[in-house]
Amino acid sequence: MFRNILIFLFLFTVAAISVSGEALFLYVEERTNGEPGPFPPPVKEGIYNGLFERDFIVFDSGDKQTFDVDWKGRHFLPLIDIAKKGGADFVVALLVDAREERGADEKITVTVKASYYLVSAESGKIIEKGDITDDNGNEDDERNHEAVGFDVGMKISEFIGRSIDKYLNQL
Repeated sequence: MFRNILIFLFLFTVAAISVSGEALFLYVEERTNGEPGPFPPPVKEGIYNGLFERDFIVFDSGDKQTFDVDWKGRHFLPLIDIAKKGGADFVVALLVDAREERGADEKITVTVKASYYLVSAESGKIIEKGDITDDNGNEDDERNHEAVGFDVGMKISEFIGRSIDKYLNQL
């Protein structure tokens, strides 16, 4: 009986994955003023939200786990290995640099710059890459760090979703 239940759960999981959408391994390195954090990373929260809304299956390694990624050389081998082991079709890797500065008026100005990469877990090739920057520098922009980062993540999820759709339509 227990064996039948395990087989059913396994088949149900496989069926759910095949119906739900593509599986993605998300990796985010986020720093603020050169230091790790905040936790959870606001950009990661935004991209998660956006990708889930698009019916992607997303998993990651946690907020504080870092890997030896060669960002300058654009080599993502440690992430690709994890993605393959986890059954992901794609790696979404983000390098986020946030800056917080307190102005004379005591307002904290936040600038978030994220470089993102969409990588095929199967081939290891970069499918899409880009940069996006947002800030709350306008006088009437009252967003805090979390809100600016979340908005950046949502925008990136749109680019990633469109890039995956385009890539899959070309296959």
